[in-house]
Amino acid sequence: MAIAIFVKHKSGGATKVYYADLWGDRSAKYEFLTENDLRTTRWRKLSPTRPFYLFTPIKRERSKEYKAAWHIKDIFPVGSNGVQTSRDRLVIAYDRRELIERLEWIRRETTEDWQIRSQFAVVDHEFWRLSAARESLRTDRNRSRYVREYLYRPFDRRWLFAAPAFVHRLRWDVMRHLVEENWALCIGRAGLVRAGMWDLVFCTDRLCDHNLFYRGSSLNCPLYLYPDGPVPESLFDYDNTRRPNLSGRFVDQLCEGLGLAFQPDGRGDMQKTVGPEDIFHYAYAVFHSPSYRRRYAEFLKVDFPRLPLTSNIELFRSLAQLGADLVGCHLLRSPKADQFVTEFPVPGDNRIDKVRYAESGGRVWINQIQYFGGVPKPVWEFSIGGYQVCHKWLKDRKGRPLTYEDIQHYQKIVAALQETIRLMGQIDGLIRQHGGWPRK
Repeated sequence: MAIAIFVKHKSGGATKVYYADLWGDRSAKYEFLTENDLRTTRWRKLSPTRPFYLFTPIKRERSKEYKAAWHIKDIFPVGSNGVQTSRDRLVIAYDRRELIERLEWIRRETTEDWQIRSQFAVVDHEFWRLSAARESLRTDRNRSRYVREYLYRPFDRRWLFAAPAFVHRLRWDVMRHLVEENWALCIGRAGLVRAGMWDLVFCTDRLCDHNLFYRGSSLNCPLYLYPDGPVPESLFDYDNTRRPNLSGRFVDQLCEGLGLAFQPDGRGDMQKTVGPEDIFHYAYAVFHSPSYRRRYAEFLKVDFPRLPLTSNIELFRSLAQLGADLVGCHLLRSPKADQFVTEFPVPGDNRIDKVRYAESGGRVWINQIQYFGGVPKPVWEFSIGGYQVCHKWLKDRKGRPLTYEDIQHYQKIVAALQETIRLMGQIDGLIRQHGGWPRK
């Protein structure tokens, strides 16, 4: 929230801009506002300049340094927001069977439109009619091809009915690249969605939601681009030959600095060659560096992040490996995610009632008698995309019983986040060892 106060003088004159900020919870802000006024507030004079004309202080000595790095949109030519369903409750489900059974119920002649509207909060628009969508569902004999794994929120995997007749915006020109073997870098813009350090970065190996991050969509940049497919109605049928989604100018500068040749698929040997996946991993490591996030915090508030390059092959190689470890954790492919640090010891109905954390024993209670034990406080508080992951995942399942797979998945999240915290510290240690920021 921002409060702007404008004063117009009859005499005119040069415009002056002053700034003050206030961080904290609601009660602390109310207390400050009660006890202070315009005269007692400590103001800082600003000089807004192009291109953003920021009404906030910036460290101008770092501006040139930051702008010398590569803007994420200049690295990945192809990217877009995620899927925007405009009717999540209708087309997204927690498991595949639940979604298929729902679709079968929707397509039945005996099911009335009003029943669907009531149960799933569906309304008609000029551009969409429930009756027309239902008719397409009845006539499509191959509708199961649209049932796809879906990244709804960080670590929150669900299922989507990705049919053009049901989903508002599929972002098909970009999302289609994520139905084959691929990854995408998910990056947020104007990143300080909540008080704290910038955290708008994640990765996905599947279709992802428009609101992957809190209060704002992510830019999702596939690592590889597959050949042009058919019309959207045949969404997932095309040749699997692929090419890297990387700017030629960016690749040339990176390879020239490192003295390596570029190979267009996979990972290089990092002695003579570098591949797209090495570059992806390097970027992922840099964007998870706490010192990078602190140093460039003011710029991360207003734009997509920029990636500084290095000509130090040893540093690049080490950061790329740490980035690969991070990607493995966040896709839950790493063996570290299977090394549980938690327990779920008490039998019960597994139904989520009220989620709360008790620091003693690191217990995350889901109801009166059941809990996940051994969740470290830093893991419980860790956020991605503005979401406190361990709380958000459970809270979104309030009223539902956890399945065995759910319990396993939650424990994988905790293990993956603990490893993430360790890797982030290791990334910063490595950067300090090589001279810190800015990189050369």
